[in-house]
Amino acid sequence: MAGLGDSDGYEGTAVLEVDRSRFDVQVRLRGHFQPIDGCYHWYGRIDAHEGLDELLGSGKARGVLTTAEGSAPCELSEPDPSHRYRVTGISTPPFRAGESAPGPAREEAGAAGTAGAGAPEHDGPAAPLPGHVRVAIIGAGLGGIGAGIRLRKAGVTSFVILERAAAVGGTWRDNTYPGCACDVPSHLYSFSFAPNPRWSHSFSRQPEIWQYVEDVTDHYGLREHLVFGTEVLRADWDGGPARWRLRTNRGELTADVLITASGPLSEPSLPDVPGLADFPGEIFHSARWNHSYSLEGKRVAVVGTGASTSPANRWWAASPSGPRSSRRPSGWRCGTWPRPFPTPNCGPS
Repeated sequence: MAGLGDSDGYEGTAVLEVDRSRFDVQVRLRGHFQPIDGCYHWYGRIDAHEGLDELLGSGKARGVLTTAEGSAPCELSEPDPSHRYRVTGISTPPFRAGESAPGPAREEAGAAGTAGAGAPEHDGPAAPLPGHVRVAIIGAGLGGIGAGIRLRKAGVTSFVILERAAAVGGTWRDNTYPGCACDVPSHLYSFSFAPNPRWSHSFSRQPEIWQYVEDVTDHYGLREHLVFGTEVLRADWDGGPARWRLRTNRGELTADVLITASGPLSEPSLPDVPGLADFPGEIFHSARWNHSYSLEGKRVAVVGTGASTSPANRWWAASPSGPRSSRRPSGWRCGTWPRPFPTPNCGPS
């Protein structure tokens, strides 16, 4: 890493794998922690390489970059005039980084740990990877947990659920911003085979939904199939033995069947706002809420009018210690949507 100064980075030889092709390349990489999304962003250049020119030309591609210090999925952009390809990635970098660069398990567990009192307890060290399973499931959100339950009901016990975080729950583990709740009625936003008569609200809050995912995980005996702290970097189909070969940050395994339940919105989306990097105040994404930072008396600008904005603004408006002002979204929501269920009265009328 000589010549890179005090910043995180790597300079030297690496192996790039793209579409089953393997290239020995020279790279120069750097990286930094981005507080707005709570992720580590790394980037750099791959020196000119004839094989890459033939394979990619001026297009873009995805691949896996491996250095002497680590391996990570990456994206390749079109080459510059010197035929050097730009390479970028998010989350675990392919080099040793400082304390500001958490690995997948630490990063996601940190987001989960901000949920506050009443949050489900997380499991300890990650379980070992199996060598081969009948079915591999990527993601332990509602999709992955539901797939695991159905497999057990069908009599399939040779399966593993690979989760990069330290707990089940998916989006309901990661999103802990004030007022976070579901905009689908709770009795519909649950498994048909696992109804919950204890929902406290018609549109339940994040901690209650997260606890529901934890409860069904325990009830249907999925703990023995869960492997936390494991991020899938690559999946290749091997036609000879008819198996999937999965590469993770903790090793490799094979599976006859692969189910992807990682979620289309598992990574926070960053707005391309000019000057954002120079903003002197606190910046964070709603999916990586900074609970250690007080908004009391602050002027807050909210970028976006999606589903996360409505409950957050509602909480701010109702909280006496909330921000002094914020830009309300243009979206519309019925004023009674998060109402609690009334206490049942089963006595004589």
